[in-house]
Amino acid sequence: MTFFYRLITCSLLALCPTLGFAKRPTAYAPPVIIETVTSQTIHTPIEALGTTKALNTIILTPNTTEKVSEILFKEGTLVHKGEILLRLNQQEEQATLDSALALFSEAKEALNRAEGLRKSNNISNADFKKRKTDLLEAEARINILKSHIKDLTLVAPFDGIIGLSDISLGALLQPGDRIASLSDISSLKVDFDVPDLYLKDLKEGQNISAFVEAYPQKSLKGKIKTIDTVVNPNTRTVIVRALIDNQDHLLKPGMIVNIIIESSPREALLIPEKAILQEGKKSFVFLFDPKTQIVKRTLITLGSRIKDRVEVLEGLKDAQHIVVEGQIKIRDGIKVSPQKKLESSERPRKRNIVKNESSS
Repeated sequence: MTFFYRLITCSLLALCPTLGFAKRPTAYAPPVIIETVTSQTIHTPIEALGTTKALNTIILTPNTTEKVSEILFKEGTLVHKGEILLRLNQQEEQATLDSALALFSEAKEALNRAEGLRKSNNISNADFKKRKTDLLEAEARINILKSHIKDLTLVAPFDGIIGLSDISLGALLQPGDRIASLSDISSLKVDFDVPDLYLKDLKEGQNISAFVEAYPQKSLKGKIKTIDTVVNPNTRTVIVRALIDNQDHLLKPGMIVNIIIESSPREALLIPEKAILQEGKKSFVFLFDPKTQIVKRTLITLGSRIKDRVEVLEGLKDAQHIVVEGQIKIRDGIKVSPQKKLESSERPRKRNIVKNESSS
């Protein structure tokens, strides 16, 4: 019976070869993108928010009551220390000074004559002292008048930018009246709060980076100048003051600044955030073996996040390979097909297809 069964089967296969068993298809290797893990020096960024302040700023006001006779500054321009900005009316004081200078000259000549007479004993000690006193009084009066004229002249106390002013020629000014603001903005002060747990990572002279919304692509550089000696007991923060270079005068006082302090430099393994598979509180990556092209699901411990990359504390080593794209198509222990990652310039362009419709 067995012999006849085998005979019939062989005959059928000879007549109909298509009835043979089909070949087993080759295993499919999903395409993935691979990246090599490398170590690099990173800093733990401390981020804060601050407000810019001028390095020096004052409100210019007169010291005495008088009318404006000269305005020598222009709003919004840079002035230098010692430059005369404004003069109040000083005609009367100048005339009085001229008179005092004439009296001083007469008193000096009288004293010179008295000194000649004293050598020949032709003048009493009382008269000689009187001539000397007259000269000292004339000199003192000149100094008083010069001081008064100085009060009628407004001089820049430091280099800075003059702000807006509403003062006009002939206006009567009194002590305390606002003339304009003067601000030194070649460097800007920025005060910001930092949690006290970062105190160990802060020190004077430490570099910072600053960013403002007005210039989002520009990174401004600065240094920490002072760290406050007191921690706020309510917020558990300490005030830190930094100086930001502003030689081009891009920034103005009162702007909000994002501060980034780079602290605690260390060597770390960074991988793309998109390479990580999250399951509850556990994180995994697919480790790729270049020899066998097989992937292995690997548990990792994460550290700090820096932009779109994450620090790996445990689970990976330098120079290992991981899957960064295509994880959804793969599973532990299968063979994959590594692909070249296309740069933006290499990506294929979509072709517009235009259908021609013939009119009926």
